Amino acid sequence: MATEAHKFQVGVFVIAAVVIVIGGAIWLGASRFFEDTRRFVSYFSESVQGLDPGAAVKFRGVPAGRVTRIGIAPDRQLIEVVMDIDAKVAAALQGDDTLRAQLQLSGITGLRYMEIDRLRGDALNQSPVLGFKPKYDVIPSARSSFVAVQNALADVYDKFMQLDVGGISADTRATLQSLSRLLQ
Repeated sequence: MATEAHKFQVGVFVIAAVVIVIGGAIWLGASRFFEDTRRFVSYFSESVQGLDPGAAVKFRGVPAGRVTRIGIAPDRQLIEVVMDIDAKVAAALQGDDTLRAQLQLSGITGLRYMEIDRLRGDALNQSPVLGFKPKYDVIPSARSSFVAVQNALADVYDKFMQLDVGGISADTRATLQSLSRLLQ
């Protein structure tokens, strides 16, 4: 049978283990509050389906921060994405007019993350015009590559649907019949 001393030792061990697990969980969760970050915002005129608070923010593929909040912008037209970005990365981003934020797919899961990169050409003119004053520094957005592919496929589909398939088929049949008579 267990003695009172043995029961006491087991009890102390269990209590100590619970305290260590709870302390570790708090320490891991609270470490986010001690990071030196700057807050930025981007506005999108497209769907941000698959992007969730806590999603990664990357600068040219390098982890740079996380999405903190997603909501509807003050103009009730655009989608507002608020991000906390590491202070060192934020210092590198300051004053660069070629930076744009884009939604990117993370594998085949449908989840998305924010990619910040230097873009050129037409991508610099894709950011929506803001009719209000944002609370944080703005990183302009560009259409995601997924939306660009989707739009291109829609254009191809529209052009295909405009084809006169019946007329092309009739012309081809008439040409083949004429060719057949000529060869006979």
